[in-house]
Amino acid sequence: DDKEIITIDSFNEEEAEQFLPTSSFSSLRSNSSSFNVLAIISFLALFGMPFLLINKTDALVDHALYDEAVRNLGDVTDPIEDTDTALYWHIPKAGGTSVKQYYSCMGLAEDLDTTREDGIYRAIDIGMAENDFADIAVTMFAGLAAKMFTPEYRGRPFVLFRHPVDRMASLFYYLQIATWERTYSPELADMDIETYFETRSGNGGYTVSLLLNKKRGDPITEEDVTLAKQILKDKYLVGLVTKMEESIDRFDNFFGWHENDFRSSCIKQYIHHPVNNNPHKVVKEGSRAWDLAVEKNWPDMELYDYAVQLFEEQGNFIF
Repeated sequence: DDKEIITIDSFNEEEAEQFLPTSSFSSLRSNSSSFNVLAIISFLALFGMPFLLINKTDALVDHALYDEAVRNLGDVTDPIEDTDTALYWHIPKAGGTSVKQYYSCMGLAEDLDTTREDGIYRAIDIGMAENDFADIAVTMFAGLAAKMFTPEYRGRPFVLFRHPVDRMASLFYYLQIATWERTYSPELADMDIETYFETRSGNGGYTVSLLLNKKRGDPITEEDVTLAKQILKDKYLVGLVTKMEESIDRFDNFFGWHENDFRSSCIKQYIHHPVNNNPHKVVKEGSRAWDLAVEKNWPDMELYDYAVQLFEEQGNFIF
């Protein structure tokens, strides 16, 4: 079984932000509660019945991204088929390097360096899914990655979430010492973490942007967060960094990797002793730095809180 892990990502968030997708899916909005019913019917007759969400202003929204996810990604409650391919959404500074090394240790993987958006299109061109090239595809660009699959050869996504404040703090301290990274930033050592949180650019929804294929600078709306939650609920097997071993156990049971001959030794090597780990000061909950990060990153906070809820729910109805 000469499959491999196809990796479509980058190792840290700051570098990744430079290469987030340059296009985002459009949506159709109506802010009028008296939107003409005949116009809606005519539109649906012409373009088909996409997935529709009702927002707080009762507007109907066509989400092409969700429609693509519905077609090309299996539901988390569906049984795994031989034609399915596991898709690991690697959120930077959320245990992803350890997870990739773990599955490589188990003999599932040989990384293919496709770190930018064009890597996904290469995977499409070579027919990764239909030609059964990979046991696992790894990507940061979760929203775009659905294009690699088809309704007949589906992706089966799974992900590890880490609390956004902890993840951003980890990045802050990591970039101060990561001389091997192109985004090594020793000047951060002269900055306090409050200032770092306060001056960070972006829309406060890094993970939401990745999941919805939005540009990093695009504003995030409540509607975006609602859609991200829906995709996560329907399509993703969710793990948590705070429950790493339980999460890995769920992943392996779900995908049938639990009986791998190397599993026990690989867990000891890469899960008990995380890769790319950088001990650092903890941002205390309730501190000014914590509150500042939570406020500025409300979209990611909402998605993380929902991921914690899903983790508990999936433990009841999947395992």
